[in-house]
Amino acid sequence: MFVARNILNNPKLVPGGGATELTVSATLKQNISSVEGLEKWPYEAAAIAFEAIPRTLTHNCGVNVIRTMTALQGKHANGENAWIGIDGNTGVISDVKEKKIGGYLFGLLLLLSFISFTISIFKFVG
Repeated sequence: MFVARNILNNPKLVPGGGATELTVSATLKQNISSVEGLEKWPYEAAAIAFEAIPRTLTHNCGVNVIRTMTALQGKHANGENAWIGIDGNTGVISDVKEKKIGGYLFGLLLLLSFISFTISIFKFVG
């Protein structure tokens, strides 16, 4: 019920199939080198956490998780295409824009807020 209401109030989509999460993860990994000392650990953990969604999608499709995730990470690390993700029906790496696979922006914003809150706790405790 709430999902339908949220979509009606804010109907914005992001690339699905784990493409957005992998782009954020790749960006974090590229920028980690500018962070010094213990403060880089939460950012590394966040980069790994963002990979959980595409990893779960890959696992649920029944394809080889390690090979597929390695190929996806390689495509996103090069900045090749931010629209490269996983087709949830076949488990094939594909352009999610072509296949019209989208994700809900509100869900991604919740994930971002949770991860940023976790990073702030680690910085406070450390």
